[in-house]
Amino acid sequence: MINRVLLESVSAAFRSLLASPGRTVLTSLGVAIGVAATITVVSIIAGFNAQINERFEGFGANSVTIQPKNSFEDQLKGRIAYLRYEELDLVARRVHGISNITPEMSVFGQFRGTVQYKGKSTITDVKGTASSWQDLLRTYPEQGRFLVASDDQARRRVAVIGASVARQLKMPDNPVGEFIQLGSGWAKVVGVLERRGKSFGVDQDDLVLVPFSTGRAMSSRERDPSFWIQLEVDDPARMNETIERIRQLLRQSRGIAEEDEEDFEVQTSTQFMDAFNEMSLSISLISAGIMAISMLVGGIGIMNMMLVSVAERTREIGILKALGATRNWIVVMFLSEAVMMALAGCVLGLLLSTLAMLGVGLVPGFPPPSTPLWTVALSMGFCALIGGAFGVIPAVKAANMEPIEAMRRS
Repeated sequence: MINRVLLESVSAAFRSLLASPGRTVLTSLGVAIGVAATITVVSIIAGFNAQINERFEGFGANSVTIQPKNSFEDQLKGRIAYLRYEELDLVARRVHGISNITPEMSVFGQFRGTVQYKGKSTITDVKGTASSWQDLLRTYPEQGRFLVASDDQARRRVAVIGASVARQLKMPDNPVGEFIQLGSGWAKVVGVLERRGKSFGVDQDDLVLVPFSTGRAMSSRERDPSFWIQLEVDDPARMNETIERIRQLLRQSRGIAEEDEEDFEVQTSTQFMDAFNEMSLSISLISAGIMAISMLVGGIGIMNMMLVSVAERTREIGILKALGATRNWIVVMFLSEAVMMALAGCVLGLLLSTLAMLGVGLVPGFPPPSTPLWTVALSMGFCALIGGAFGVIPAVKAANMEPIEAMRRS
């Protein structure tokens, strides 16, 4: 009996919504916008997370980065912290259980440098690094060779370039042995890196690598260049112990008192990932807030439309009650109508988010969005809840009408 009443109520609600499709779509638009905005943002974040996880898997969970730490206040006061080259040697000699210790610097500081070849030029990222860079980043030459230790020791003017640099300069298919101009200096191309593609819209093949000593010589801060250090811990179980050893060595080397704050950072790839996940969670929560506000606006719109519908259908309600329709039957019918209207908005929101993600997927270099199934299920459930909550008042108002009075009002 209960199932039959529910089925008849839902069927009547469905027919009522189909009778005025335009009004149904406009009323559920607030819900649709909230669902579309939330699912699109969460899907984009999920796409970024997938790409970042993929990159960190290649980088290694046991990697460590040491870099100078400069607060905004210190920079305003002109106090800029740098790592010293002696500290690179100190970490290499005094910290056990590490490998692929690699210095890295931007040769032209915060700016990209000009690279020229036979009258053609391009702006690219010029970095000074060591031979261990390829093992640390798991990126190897596609043509020629990589930098070797003797290049650094002899301060050779050699370079390994990315495929995009070779293409932009219109170099030969095999540019090994060609000479390029870096700023006011020059270098011989000894290798071309394998293609890595784009990440977050940034071309990872748009770079030039030179020996670290060569980069120091080319930099405007040759004596005290701004650089960072990357390395790998051989035993991940000793990660915390190794990081603490590095911290203590650098504090002692830099004369930092126990109560003073460090002017350097020692971070793992896991910490970078955790920081990104924390940021992603914040954005997701903001998106949830947007959805909640849109849902409330949509719910108010649904309640308003249902109140209008009750006022327009007083004669129908009176006839139904005169024919024996119970109070519960009327409540279920109008509640079903409100819930179905909210779910219609949810479906419309899913369609809009699909179109939005197709557009995002066409952006070059942008990670493809990935929609978690839980967001779809949560949106459907929340829409049904909103529809039911805001449909209670109109449903109860309709159910409380007396048959004779309802037909007299009509």
